[in-house]
Amino acid sequence: MLKRDISRLQSLKARRTVVPAKSVEDAYHLVYSSTQPWLGLARTQRTASDSPADQLRWEVWIAALTPSPHGIRGTWAQACLLAGQGRDMLWALIEALVPGRSVGSVSQEIQQRIASGALAPSSRLRERRLARSLRVPASSVRLALADLATTGLVEVSANGCFAVVAVSAHVSRHGPATGDHRMLDRDACRMSARVPALSEVPLPHLEQQVLELVAEGYEDPEIASRLGLGTDRHVQYRLARIARRFRLGAVVRPQLVDHAYTHGALAAPAVLHPLLLEANAYGLVRTLAAGRPVNAYARLLGLKPYQAQYLLKKTRARLNATSRASMIRRAWQRQILGPTQFAMDLAGLHVEGPQPPEAGRWVIVPLLSGYRLAAPAGGPQPTRHLDVPDQEAADAAGRFISGRPGFAPLWITQPAKPGEPVRVSWGRPHSALRSRPSAGPIPPSRDAEFCLAQRA
Repeated sequence: MLKRDISRLQSLKARRTVVPAKSVEDAYHLVYSSTQPWLGLARTQRTASDSPADQLRWEVWIAALTPSPHGIRGTWAQACLLAGQGRDMLWALIEALVPGRSVGSVSQEIQQRIASGALAPSSRLRERRLARSLRVPASSVRLALADLATTGLVEVSANGCFAVVAVSAHVSRHGPATGDHRMLDRDACRMSARVPALSEVPLPHLEQQVLELVAEGYEDPEIASRLGLGTDRHVQYRLARIARRFRLGAVVRPQLVDHAYTHGALAAPAVLHPLLLEANAYGLVRTLAAGRPVNAYARLLGLKPYQAQYLLKKTRARLNATSRASMIRRAWQRQILGPTQFAMDLAGLHVEGPQPPEAGRWVIVPLLSGYRLAAPAGGPQPTRHLDVPDQEAADAAGRFISGRPGFAPLWITQPAKPGEPVRVSWGRPHSALRSRPSAGPIPPSRDAEFCLAQRA
């Protein structure tokens, strides 16, 4: 039945002549009637998938093929494009119904081969060869490589080919480059490489006002009207001057906003309660802040252009932003970007990749010194730590995360020297940690206000 519906969708082809409205309506009915019986199965596959890239493609298909409550509105070309998305979803269902390995297990197998040296650094990863070696479909290999690309183990070129990342001196701060801890913070490397030194000359007041309005999401005509600049060309001229002062090669507004916040050309916005984004959405925000196009990030994940635009729209709505530049401002407010400790915790955890569902969830820990982010122990990280300023903060953090899945056993290690941070640890204790003095057992508590009010 799936192949029969695929054949029905293949009958819709692009035309250069004008198509009557009745034919367009019939085409939409054909697409919806061929895909509606399978949307329930597609939702099941999305829920059962252990791959962020796989979940994203199912979500895009489901959103596109769900009929709008406002009726059918579109052209013949849009109906043909929708039919193509329907064919892609039905072919994916045919592959998913065949018993086999999950995308997550394929990703772990490739990661183990990279760590063991079977896949040499800088070597090109050929999808079909890997698929034959692992005895899985080529689409599963491509989705697994897209997941590994977000962790920095592999990189994608402009033509969509994957390659193992060469080991460099910039190693993740989570451990040495040995075994499972060989993680490279690729996003941090690209971000630092794309942020030149800021000119010592501060921005003029007018250019500061222009950039602040751009960060708030105003369009060029509104900015020109508010500041009395005449036309929107004067706004573009001011942005070009700002880019030259920042020594950037092009006027990319999200990059200008992030660069100004990073180097103090604009006052950073007041921080709000942290927000956790999905791995793909977080990578998209980092891509915009680095001044890279969305299509480049789509190739990195193996997504099609319409899937990347859907991810951009979804992330913008999640941040409650109106433009790409305002997404950067909202990301600084919600501590996704910026110099806060929570932002650094978030960047470090995203380098490790998505957590398995059985390991629990990341926990936002409220402290008097600011928010922190803790992840459950397990898998390649049997023991995790959280360094806090003093014993009071350690007690509050311990009481907040105690009793949650993946955070047991939990203990507090006193610093070796006065003035050093106190370490809250959980997971599998090491022998070296057991020898140090530690606090007694921590009673579980889920009340954040109670934790903030406790004293040692």
